[in-house]
Amino acid sequence: MCLSRSSNRGGSGYSISASLVSNPVLTVEGARAFLSQILVDLWTRDRRLGTIPLEIHILDYLRRDGVGHPNIVEMADFFENDDYYYIETTAWRLPTMDLFDYIELRSKMEEGECQHIFKQVAMAVHHLHTKALVVHRDIKDENIFIDDKCHVRLAGFGCAAYVRSGPFDCFVGTIGETLCCQREK
Repeated sequence: MCLSRSSNRGGSGYSISASLVSNPVLTVEGARAFLSQILVDLWTRDRRLGTIPLEIHILDYLRRDGVGHPNIVEMADFFENDDYYYIETTAWRLPTMDLFDYIELRSKMEEGECQHIFKQVAMAVHHLHTKALVVHRDIKDENIFIDDKCHVRLAGFGCAAYVRSGPFDCFVGTIGETLCCQREK
């Protein structure tokens, strides 16, 4: 594997893009999250995986048969060291970039192209809400990746949660560089 570029920096880490030496047309996207910035409410216990960030638990769930979707990133593996969790996603075509960079490069996009991108994002969100029963909670252009064929994948599940009955009692999002979670009183 050869590092091709580093991309987004988020509230608790950043994403990395690497191309495969054996097939330079494919890329492996990955994310690195600072362990110290993953809040207590964003960890979960799993019999098979141990105590892990909820993001990894959700991505593991989404890669099971019948739960995944072509417009949602698929986790290939994850690992950790003393400071970080690393999430490796499955390979897909180069070049790839986030939607923010894509829009910056293509300032005069056609309406049909915008509709095509939006439709894929909407299908991914619909799948999350109805089939996977997951809420993303951080949909933005930096968490949407697009390849040279205009194929879109939704990423950035660090604020995601499983759908449950009743209201969420925790705010999860980014304020500046800090990931926040405040219990309602």
